[in-house]
Amino acid sequence: MKTLNIIFDRKTKKFASKNILCGANALRDGEKFAKEGKDIYVDATGQDESKFIALGRAYKYKIMAHTSKEKKLSLEQGYHQIVTYDRKEQEKQSRILIASTNVGKIAIYSTVLDKLGLPYCSLKDISVDITVDETGETELENSRLKAHAYHEETDLPVIANDSGLVIEKFAPDDQPGVFVRRYGGHELTDEETIKIFSEKLKKVGGESDSYFNVALVLCDYDGNYHETVVKSYRYMVATPSKVVNKGLPLRSLDYNKEYGKYMSEMTIEEANASEGKAIEEQQAFIKSVFQNENTNERE
Repeated sequence: MKTLNIIFDRKTKKFASKNILCGANALRDGEKFAKEGKDIYVDATGQDESKFIALGRAYKYKIMAHTSKEKKLSLEQGYHQIVTYDRKEQEKQSRILIASTNVGKIAIYSTVLDKLGLPYCSLKDISVDITVDETGETELENSRLKAHAYHEETDLPVIANDSGLVIEKFAPDDQPGVFVRRYGGHELTDEETIKIFSEKLKKVGGESDSYFNVALVLCDYDGNYHETVVKSYRYMVATPSKVVNKGLPLRSLDYNKEYGKYMSEMTIEEANASEGKAIEEQQAFIKSVFQNENTNERE
């Protein structure tokens, strides 16, 4: 992946062989490198680092700061990772990567992380040049594949999710499982997904109790992996809502009796509240992994 390295301490030998941009032309040269898709190294001495952070965001770079303990930096300034050098030792502060481009999943986990006060980014924010083939037979296997791949590529802590749907009135060999979006040999659009499952629900009476197996695999700040699976119970109906949430098409068939509306019609706060225990379990799990005794040192 592409990295923008903003260097506040050039004493480390790590950058001895790098072409480090400096001086009045550094920003201009940095933009040229960005257009060419090259890694960028810039000496922050005398520079307005906020302009380089803006450049990195515009070109979806992973933005790193390299500094000594004397220079205090914060992830809130826009960095994805801050590496502090003290002789041979180094300390890292890192944003948590939500390993998804699915706007629905990003909304769910960004809300959870905001509540926990944990800095994060997603695959919408940085350009990661890998494709993870979700070849697992279960939700957990696919989540493991994504968590390992994206951590190894970015060196960031990761939240990876995959889910599989069970519709109780469907026959065992007709359960969508992890293949909700794959049907007839190709990847379904949101509209195709809604149409196909609407027709299938009509064949079993127009409604069914259902649940998602939600597999969550986390890679923590130290590169250790943690996993859990929770059930999120739903009630699916054949008549779809006119409102479609991009990336989460089955919310248009997911009717909540308590709220008297479809999931697709809810605010993110209502949707998370309606899932109740499933979201609470995921939030508690994320908190247990990332809000440990070292979190405050990293923030």
